[in-house]
Amino acid sequence: RALTIFAIIITLFCLVLSVLTLLSAMSTTSASSSVKMLKKQLRSNMRKILRQMPRDDILKQSSQVAQKVFESKEYSSSKALCVFISMPSGEIDTTPILKQA
Repeated sequence: RALTIFAIIITLFCLVLSVLTLLSAMSTTSASSSVKMLKKQLRSNMRKILRQMPRDDILKQSSQVAQKVFESKEYSSSKALCVFISMPSGEIDTTPILKQA
């Protein structure tokens, strides 16, 4: 359940950020600066939410994500893998994926 909530939060964040980017590209200079300010505030709020997630939840979700990756047919049939190195907090830990790859 926690993984689903985390995925929903990240998906909504990305969607809102995309919409704001499109609005910024289509609007006037003053409106564009307002959109940039909104994007900055949205990123800041998202970082706060992610920092408040308990470490145990992040580790559990990290393990679930790694397991899903390892069990996927895409992973088992791939010849190369691209993985981001996770930040110290507020993100899933990609270390297990990097170690096994």
